[in-house]
Amino acid sequence: FMTTWELPLGTTMTRAERQAQSGGATMGGIQPSRLTPNVFLYMDPAVSTSHGHDYDGWVDDSLLQYIGHGRLGEQRMVGNNKALLSHVQDQRAIRFFSVDGKKPNSQEKLHQYIGEFRIDDEQPFLRAEALDDEGELRTVVVFRLRPVGEVLRRSQDECHSPPLGISVAVEDVGL
Repeated sequence: FMTTWELPLGTTMTRAERQAQSGGATMGGIQPSRLTPNVFLYMDPAVSTSHGHDYDGWVDDSLLQYIGHGRLGEQRMVGNNKALLSHVQDQRAIRFFSVDGKKPNSQEKLHQYIGEFRIDDEQPFLRAEALDDEGELRTVVVFRLRPVGEVLRRSQDECHSPPLGISVAVEDVGL
């Protein structure tokens, strides 16, 4: 396993290849690693809206939004969502990947390393309404991420929903 982060920006790999280097799961969008001090985030703009992730993507040059874990019902600040929110206290880096085609002669998706992010200090997340996988309206957590150092900003990773404006303080969730 990589004990220090050495993956260059723009590197493309499968989830399984990243897992072999740094731990974490291969399924789901938020993947805390038990083996390295990282929380991995994955975004696939082509399928985001089919899972109610209308708010995922770049909002402006310094803000990327990312919907929390949970495809059915109300999203709560537990499990992977809590791991993402508390990454600073847990001394973990957020490593962001976005889909970038498929492995040659395969249906396995490739993901490009976009860079390191942190949860916004002033507004760590917002609450918004979105449809779940069964078409039911529900409340989701929309994390607000800020770049740490240089990151890749790709046009295919832009957010196409209107900006959100309802904030929830970290104190409201008991962290």
